[in-house]
Amino acid sequence: MKPLLTTLLCLVMLMTAMAQPAHSTATNFPVIPSTHDFIMDCMKSTGEVPHKEMSLWIPARFWEIVGQQMKIAPDQVNSIVREMSPYMMFCVVDYTMEGSRMTFKSAEDIRPTLKLVDSSKHVYLPLADKDISPLALKMVNQFQPIMAKLLGQFGDGMHVFLFDGTAGNGKPAFDVDKPNRFLLTWDGATAKWALPLTSVLPPKYCPVDNEPMQGNWNYCPIHGAKLQ
Repeated sequence: MKPLLTTLLCLVMLMTAMAQPAHSTATNFPVIPSTHDFIMDCMKSTGEVPHKEMSLWIPARFWEIVGQQMKIAPDQVNSIVREMSPYMMFCVVDYTMEGSRMTFKSAEDIRPTLKLVDSSKHVYLPLADKDISPLALKMVNQFQPIMAKLLGQFGDGMHVFLFDGTAGNGKPAFDVDKPNRFLLTWDGATAKWALPLTSVLPPKYCPVDNEPMQGNWNYCPIHGAKLQ
């Protein structure tokens, strides 16, 4: 496997570029998602100036997009996907703007109230280091310094948390292309995700003018016709 640092750097490069569609041949998605659209689906911003929060969900299957985009060998990508599949990984930034200055909450400030809540109201707490596999923990520990190096103060204020993301059978409980809902909450902030992610769905088409529409829409917002 390539050094973890290199692989993580590939991920951060994609996250910061935020613009180029992924020209991959991945087969685990009904459509090949745009990297930009996928990231925007996974990112939530909450709060009001001067106090804002940002949370980014990094599904294990996102590594497939990274691997395809950066031409990483499939066996290396599959190893990372297998390693990260048992976890729900989130990057959390909680900050206050004071003029041109930003102050950030530490991981120790965020962790005590941080919760992942699924559609059945089951509450998950962030995992302690001892409950994370050594390889996954190494990836997380290498992630934040890279973010700090590339994104400066904002990256330094970003903290990574892992939750148990299995359904009790070792398989991911939250698939990006299957219906589900969950939310992440801490200290009054709440970020919500509704699955499947729009970016992984094939487009639907208006029967009136054959214009493509979002895959999670049922009716054309212009003509009111049921999408096909």
